[in-house]
Amino acid sequence: MAQITGEQLDLLEKLVDDYWSDDGGAKEDFFFTTTFQAGTMIRLADQTEEVAFGDLEELARFGLVALSLNNSGRREGTLRPTADGKAKIEERRQIAEVAKPDRALSTGGPGVGWEATQPILQTIVELYDQADPGEDVSQMDVCKRLGKPEGDPGVSRAFEVLERSGYVEKRWEIDNVPGPLTVAPTEKALQMSSDWPTSGAVALEKLLAILDQRIADTPDEEEKGKLRAFRDSVVDVGENIAAEVLVKLMMG
Repeated sequence: MAQITGEQLDLLEKLVDDYWSDDGGAKEDFFFTTTFQAGTMIRLADQTEEVAFGDLEELARFGLVALSLNNSGRREGTLRPTADGKAKIEERRQIAEVAKPDRALSTGGPGVGWEATQPILQTIVELYDQADPGEDVSQMDVCKRLGKPEGDPGVSRAFEVLERSGYVEKRWEIDNVPGPLTVAPTEKALQMSSDWPTSGAVALEKLLAILDQRIADTPDEEEKGKLRAFRDSVVDVGENIAAEVLVKLMMG
């Protein structure tokens, strides 16, 4: 599916800022015209901007601007940003705030253990399941769902670790910022966190993760020892055999 480019978003941002007043009211539509010498020009509030007509068509195709051509046989007419266009720019600015480099990420930051990361993965899967087709999940979405402040370093680190581990697919990132800003869960994530058919390797990984969590949560040292011994025996059997048994048990 085609994606909006950064240049197109920059153009949309100019249109939104010039069209919508500070109190939220709309101004007059913009006039644009195309000539052989100058290309396509848009008359903004305080200047004239040269743009690519194809960018206007793309923004209109995504429903972010309303484009109206005159019946003159030329590429000229009026345009204005739509409410969806305004919302897109507001979302872009919110995500940019979340993406500001956090010192905690470069000085050790939060942990990357499964106990801290798994709830983030589960939230990503839940939000993606509830999203409209084509929509991804942002760090801001996860922070809001979990009641964390925007730019929470634990969520940012989890996005980074989950992307590197193959649980999420990176959809949008900003240079010099650790971790993706928006993601979509991979098949591996769906197998771990939802009811998708589970491969042997993922089933084994899920069992080991559960055992690790039980070991960490158990205060009794004798029980910890038994759990560790069981975990070691599962690993010693070998991934292929253990995974085959686990899948048969899970599938009945």
